Amino acid sequence: MAACQAGNIDLINSLIEAGSDLDMKDRDDCTAFHYAVSGKQHTVVPLIASKGANAEKCNAQGNSLLHLAVETGCKDMVKAVLHVTENKSVQINKQNVNGDTPLLLACHRGNTEVIQQLLLYKPDVNLENKHNNTPLHWACSWGFKDIVEQHLLFDADVNKKDIYHYTPLHWAYDSGHLEVVQQLLWSSKCCSKTSLTKADVNAVDSDAVTALHVACGLGYENIIKELQIPELKVNAKDIKYGDTPLHWACRSGHKQAVQQLLKSNPDVNLRNIEGNTPLHLAVLKQHYDVVALMLAQSQVELDIKNCNKMTPLLLAVSEGHLGMTHKLVLHKADIKAVDADNNNCLHLAVKKGVFHSEDETVEILDKFYNMLNLSKKERRSGTIVAMYLAYSGGNFHHKNKSDETPLDLIEYPVLKQKMKTLFPSLCLLCEVNEPTVKFQPCGHTVTCKDCCLKVQRKTCPKCQQIIVEKSGFGTPKSENKEVQKPAHPSESKVLPTKCSKLEAKCLQVRVEKSKCEWQEVESSTLEEKHLLKVAES
Repeated sequence: MAACQAGNIDLINSLIEAGSDLDMKDRDDCTAFHYAVSGKQHTVVPLIASKGANAEKCNAQGNSLLHLAVETGCKDMVKAVLHVTENKSVQINKQNVNGDTPLLLACHRGNTEVIQQLLLYKPDVNLENKHNNTPLHWACSWGFKDIVEQHLLFDADVNKKDIYHYTPLHWAYDSGHLEVVQQLLWSSKCCSKTSLTKADVNAVDSDAVTALHVACGLGYENIIKELQIPELKVNAKDIKYGDTPLHWACRSGHKQAVQQLLKSNPDVNLRNIEGNTPLHLAVLKQHYDVVALMLAQSQVELDIKNCNKMTPLLLAVSEGHLGMTHKLVLHKADIKAVDADNNNCLHLAVKKGVFHSEDETVEILDKFYNMLNLSKKERRSGTIVAMYLAYSGGNFHHKNKSDETPLDLIEYPVLKQKMKTLFPSLCLLCEVNEPTVKFQPCGHTVTCKDCCLKVQRKTCPKCQQIIVEKSGFGTPKSENKEVQKPAHPSESKVLPTKCSKLEAKCLQVRVEKSKCEWQEVESSTLEEKHLLKVAES
């Protein structure tokens, strides 16, 4: 065996003459033939074959002489073995314990000359190993375009799936081999045979991931361009997260990939299992350029909430990214949106503490930290950002589920007092004007005069207690139809100027009949019906 591996012809002849058994096996079931092939001794192979050595035996791993010859990568060795092999049609498709044929091994190593030699004997190009890999899978994985073309000429199945449901196309784009992708997608054009089946661009693996998903995730914009054919399912969702290819591109932050994908008009507002849109993911991963690109799309909806009730704006604030926050505010994102805990963006800003951003957006905070006489290094603090958001329409007095306002979350008493002075409480109804109307008996001052006149409430909007009296209108005017202090019956001749004659008559009848102090009078429909009944009686 050692003599065969070393190629010592004289010693081999001497041993044969001495009666050595050429088919004797070692502990790995290797014979003299196996040693000669592994040692690339192509001159020894015909010698021992002529002396009666068995060329059909396999070793313990199931490797035939042809397997070993292919693994040497030596074309002459492959030729020598094929020459001495009697049943070539069997040996050419022989599978070892891993299910690999000689052709599979050759494609794995990318040896074009050896592959060409094997193809002369018409092997089965679609035989799979134990992982369901075919020779074409390996050739595509390594980007051996010449080998791929040869296999396409021999009718290799371009849509065959391996154990992970990967097709050759999956392997090609996963490895970034653009030319191989082109070959697979346009195989009927690049080969002389016109009956070849084109690769299925929408084929999915075991996780329902398509070629487009992976190309977007890896940022292969050129491959994305090749995949953009009419039958492409641009909104396909994977199983794990329900992500579309656009989700993958936005999460990975590949701006060029996003730009290329948008040419296929994907649904930019599709939500995944967690309720996130592609814009959510771009914000969450803090890909500023991708966020800016997505905001430039007219069909993007800015205020979609995910499963945690977070809009992209709330996410941008919670992640402490001033640039994205500013972009979203400029694009009219809902500044009053709240999360699952009823926190608004001001709550989240104060909680975040410190923001980071691109330099050009920091200057928008200058006037705010100057108003508070803070140092320049504090201009990106959460309180300053909250102040900016408040001037953009946010509410410092909105309460979350813990009954806390953003002002309550400010740690420093002096700063908190300054903020309360700059941002007095607002009317609960309009959130614009300062509240001036006081309700009794609860004593709450929570609405402005305008809202109180427009909305005739019978209960306090804060505590829901029944309102007996309202004050804070200045000089009481009857046309305001507000509840005034009880009047004496003798004053009944002073009637509201806008009361109808019928209402006036009803009031007089009621006063004469009761002979007691008036109760509250409101010109609602319900009260009017009651007064009519009194008048008729």
